[in-house]
Amino acid sequence: MRILRVPEYGLLFFISARVRFIVNFENERSAVPAILAEIHLADISPGNGKDVAAFADRAAEHTNNSICASGTKISAMKTVVISLGGSILIPTLETNRIRAYVPVLKNIAAHHRLLVVVGGGGEARRYIEMMRAVGTDEGTSDEIGILITRLNATLLIAALGDAAYPVVAESHAEAKEFAESGKIVVMGGITPGQTTDAVAAVLAERVGASVFINLTSVDGIYTGDPKKDKGATRFEEMKPKKLLEVVGGTALGAGSNNVLDIVAARIVERSNIPLVVLDGSRPDNLSNAILEGKFKGTIVSESGENPFPL
Repeated sequence: MRILRVPEYGLLFFISARVRFIVNFENERSAVPAILAEIHLADISPGNGKDVAAFADRAAEHTNNSICASGTKISAMKTVVISLGGSILIPTLETNRIRAYVPVLKNIAAHHRLLVVVGGGGEARRYIEMMRAVGTDEGTSDEIGILITRLNATLLIAALGDAAYPVVAESHAEAKEFAESGKIVVMGGITPGQTTDAVAAVLAERVGASVFINLTSVDGIYTGDPKKDKGATRFEEMKPKKLLEVVGGTALGAGSNNVLDIVAARIVERSNIPLVVLDGSRPDNLSNAILEGKFKGTIVSESGENPFPL
């Protein structure tokens, strides 16, 4: 490994003739403290540190692979998968929180790779109830619900504008591919019988997420339904096995609305990716948790460690 010091930039670490280098910026020309970029050493004049600095400036302006650095400690951009409940984002078309979530999601995406799975909400349940009323089977009702989740995802993408990948991902493979763009990836449901929580749990596993966040209408996982049981108490943290016990009796019918379903809980157990359940009714709860480590919710992990702030 070659190490070169450029006075106004600090240390640059070169690995080979065609390299990815780390620049620890010490001047104020860059909006980010450190950058990863690929260059040819042959393009740099011998002994000319200014050429290297020029590469660094261009990397600062154009790269999406920014990382944060403090001294010699470097923290890479993390991947976050969010299950954004439809009852939170769009309880009804008239009472949606899309506009409130846009700046929050953009702020998070400026620091981390972000993928969001959107639920169906009240509008999906209205359609499903109507389908049942006319005698439609549960599988077809599920397919209607999936269409509504994708419509909700489309609304969110439109509101996010250039910050989001412009197409709703319709599979985990597509979501993973779209994430390479560096933009926010949004998707809805995929398969009948599978909730968007389960979709998000598998997505977290597929992309190697640092954390899986479930935004719901309560501030964590309780011993019972806190809206019905005044004596229900909230878990600060629990292991995946305990989560399975808590959600083991939840229904899987079309349009079911529980804090988490059994399929998602099993994926959380096998993936070993920490799950955090937060109250999504206030969008700033999400950014406060991820970026500042301030939150009230339930952490589900084998170690019990708090994954925030990222």
